[in-house]
Amino acid sequence: EGDALQYACEQLRDDHEVAMTAVCRSGRALGYTSASVRSDPVLVCTAVRQHGPALQYASEALRADRDFVLPLMEQDGTLLKFVADSLKADAVVVSAAVMQNRNAYKLAAKSVKSHPAVLKALGIDSDSD
Repeated sequence: EGDALQYACEQLRDDHEVAMTAVCRSGRALGYTSASVRSDPVLVCTAVRQHGPALQYASEALRADRDFVLPLMEQDGTLLKFVADSLKADAVVVSAAVMQNRNAYKLAAKSVKSHPAVLKALGIDSDSD
C-alpha cells in the first residue's frame, strides 16, 4: 500500500521513483514525501488523479501555479479548496472550477464572486438588470 511511505526513511521519501510507485497506489502517499517530490508536477498530478485531496500536499509553488492548477479545476472544481489564495481570487481559475462543480463557488475569494466570468460559469447573466 502506498501509505507505507509514512514509515520510510527520509532517503526513500526523497526518491522520486519510490514516491511515484507509492502515489500510484495511493495518492495520499504524497503527504509523506519530501519537499522536492512535492514540487514535481508529474508526480503531484499522478497523486491527485489517485486521490484529489492530495493536492493539499503539493508544494506552495505548484498550488500557486495557474497553468498547473487550471486543468485540475476542469477535472474537479472542489479542489479549489487546496489552491493558493491568489488563485481563489483568479476569475479564470474560479470559472473553470465552478463550471465543473457549482459548489466550488463557495470556495472562491469574495473579491471574484461577482466577476462576470464567474457569474457566466454559474449560468447567471451579469448584464441583465
